[in-house]
Amino acid sequence: MHALVEGIGRTYVPFVPAWRDTLMGQVGWSLVIFALLAILLGTIRSSAGTKVTCAVAPVLLGACLTLTLLANSRLALVDRHDPISSVTKQIGVTAISADATASGNAGRCILIDRYTGLAPTDAWFRRLGTARNNLMADRYGWPFCDTALVAESDQ
Repeated sequence: MHALVEGIGRTYVPFVPAWRDTLMGQVGWSLVIFALLAILLGTIRSSAGTKVTCAVAPVLLGACLTLTLLANSRLALVDRHDPISSVTKQIGVTAISADATASGNAGRCILIDRYTGLAPTDAWFRRLGTARNNLMADRYGWPFCDTALVAESDQ
């Protein structure tokens, strides 16, 4: 079942690999659980059976959500040791902190270079560069990594 949900995600959102799996998986599983509950309630004819199903369903759903949370927590701990994930997190933090100094710009450019060094063929990240620069320009008035500023500080 998970393969079906992930396959649908890969088909309809092929350009965002990290978020696609999480978002499509959660939405897909929610729809599957809702559909199964609706089918189950539709097949039960007695009011006692409906009451039992309505009492058991939230407990079962809570257990499933708890197990999912624990699995995602474990994956987050494992992912923390991945160099690409570490650099990606640092890029997100620097985009929010928005240091306007030349050293802040140099630090952001170093993070981009570090990510590019770890994953030189990541076309998704290159396309994201334009969006990242536009976000910074809209919010703060400067691009995420102004290479012209870095060249000036090197001279």
